[in-house]
Amino acid sequence: MHKKIGLAELEDLPITNGQEIPEEYRDVFGHMNVMWYARLFGYSFDKFGRLFGFDVAYFRANLIGTFSAAWGDCGLHDEVFWLGWAAMAQGSWTPGGAPVAQTVADFMDVFYGREVDDMVEVYRDLQSQASFWQQSWDRRPSKVRTDKGYGTSSGKRPMTRMDTTLLGPALPALPDLAFQPAFSARYAKLLAEAPNMLLANDRLLGRLHRNIVLADRNRHNIEVLGTMADFIRSHLEMLIGLAQAEDMLTQAFAAAEGRNGSQAVGLMIAARENVEKIIASTYRTFRQLVNVWEKSWYPRNVPVDGKEFVHVMDDVKDHFADRRADLSYHVAPFESIGLADWCKQLGEIIHAYAEANGLSVQALEEELMDD
Repeated sequence: MHKKIGLAELEDLPITNGQEIPEEYRDVFGHMNVMWYARLFGYSFDKFGRLFGFDVAYFRANLIGTFSAAWGDCGLHDEVFWLGWAAMAQGSWTPGGAPVAQTVADFMDVFYGREVDDMVEVYRDLQSQASFWQQSWDRRPSKVRTDKGYGTSSGKRPMTRMDTTLLGPALPALPDLAFQPAFSARYAKLLAEAPNMLLANDRLLGRLHRNIVLADRNRHNIEVLGTMADFIRSHLEMLIGLAQAEDMLTQAFAAAEGRNGSQAVGLMIAARENVEKIIASTYRTFRQLVNVWEKSWYPRNVPVDGKEFVHVMDDVKDHFADRRADLSYHVAPFESIGLADWCKQLGEIIHAYAEANGLSVQALEEELMDD
């Protein structure tokens, strides 16, 4: 049975010219993953050069083949793997051959057709957007999986499982609507970057829509990339929208201090509606993603012939897509914020404050609708 070994391990062997390599490193398969661990789009052009370490590896071992891996349980659509597979094949078939930039550019021409415009930059920008999305979340001890992890592929050791989540907006305190922003304060750095990321997302979506028309081949691939850009956009809009909701609640507190109860209630209603729109928009974007992904995927783990899918989580690894049986793993971090409960609690505060101050919530809601 042949051994599988990572190329980085071969490159790091302390061997000088003319020195024989250890027996355990002879006649091996070179192994490398085509996607670095990510939840939407995992290419890293900075690391792509590693795929072309085969020229070093061939000199250090008698490679008899290569093995290229990608992990669906990280949550990525199969369509995003093609560049990695092509680059891996190129690097292993002709070690030390074409440079990375040429291989990537050639892939775009062959995969999409020569009429597409600047798809390399589309990939780079999508990588940047996906990186922002992933890094914007907090990682906290899990409330979903409270059992200890068994370890990882690097070894056995107890591990605390982590959830991907965000701290939700603060709520006003009765009776005076005292308010201290929490979301805006904690995520000030993200919020400072979000508007520029939103503009970059505009440009990215524009190029994707243009190239889906220009492409001669694999248009569905661009369609899948578009769902990722849309999904990231909904996240950016959520960040900005939650900060806006807190700003409205800050103004509501100021109005209450100024004894303007109707304005205070109106601002709280507006804040709640703002967050309700965020919730609706996120699920609308998610449904669009599902519709596109299921053009090329069977619906994930649906009942068949009356038999329910039995979903048992991995007791060793805790991959993003393994938390849910269906595609709703994409919205699991969003749902963990608890915005629906937040809206419900704010509604109770609105009614309690209005009742205490002799105000009609319904009349103020109708007034806002008229505006």
